Amino acid sequence: MRTGDFSRLTRSLTDPLSRTAFPGNILPASRFSKAAVNFLNKFVPLPNLGANNYVTPLPSPKDGNQYIVRVDHELGAKDRIYGRYIMNKDYLFSPAGNLPNWGIDQKFNRQGVVFSETHLFNPTMVRIHPRLLLHRANAGLSMDGAGREHSRGESSDP
Repeated sequence: MRTGDFSRLTRSLTDPLSRTAFPGNILPASRFSKAAVNFLNKFVPLPNLGANNYVTPLPSPKDGNQYIVRVDHELGAKDRIYGRYIMNKDYLFSPAGNLPNWGIDQKFNRQGVVFSETHLFNPTMVRIHPRLLLHRANAGLSMDGAGREHSRGESSDP
């Protein structure tokens, strides 16, 4: 279709200047915008997977850190406490086409807290107090085209 051949389409294309159909649904090359043709040739790749699909060969850097703190403590013969704190920081850059330094930045920050207490009244009666749970997530997506460098193995800590 980059050559102007739309003959496979069932609907006829109408010339906006003459209001008549293009013969055979083929646009004449003289009607192509030179700027648009240059842009397509430079930045919009041809399919590389099947007839109509494109998969980018550019790297997709991923980086992440996870921090975990856990506490198990026996307060006495009949009482135990448990606590956990988890923090994740993840970063992913997904390139878009063949445009250098252009794509989607994805940053995820997650935190989780758990706390519980167990009390033993006697050998046949145990009470587990309800657990306190807290989960917090913050996700950010941005289209990045401001010239930020993204290459294999490079990423930033969110």
